[in-house]
Amino acid sequence: GAADTVDYVYIYGGGGSSYDYVDDLVFGYGGLLGSLRVRERVPNRDASVAWTPSAGSDNYALVDEVPPNDADYNIANSDGLLDQLGLTTIDFATLEEVPVALMPWARAQMNEGTGDSITVGLDSNGTAVNTQSALSTAWEYYFHRTAVEDPDGGGQPWDTASANAAELTYESA
Repeated sequence: GAADTVDYVYIYGGGGSSYDYVDDLVFGYGGLLGSLRVRERVPNRDASVAWTPSAGSDNYALVDEVPPNDADYNIANSDGLLDQLGLTTIDFATLEEVPVALMPWARAQMNEGTGDSITVGLDSNGTAVNTQSALSTAWEYYFHRTAVEDPDGGGQPWDTASANAAELTYESA
């Protein structure tokens, strides 16, 4: 049918499978996106950390689980604490792919009090982009908008080097 605007599009996986595929998804007036892949990148090193791990000594090791495990986590007991984590790299050239966008996210909850927030984003060579969200008392996912441009690239799209160098950031607020 005809529509003037689309506010949201949700695509849910079928479950039970490690992979779900979407092919030839079109929005707009004839613009074919073609074959799309969502590549998962998980934290694999601590770049700079201020949160306290609930177990062990590596912050990245408590947030790198797929699927997520809420039994271990990093804790912030005050505002302004920033964790910056390195991410696994992807050899886009071998895959014959080009990075189009990055979308950082974190799973978090506020376990006491009210009014706390989390800021989730990316750091690209010292230039950060992020989004602040109010925390819920239940575990939820918090996202930064989809970043289609390298924040350190002067409005340029991501390339393999910049996409692989980007780091996940989350800050207590």
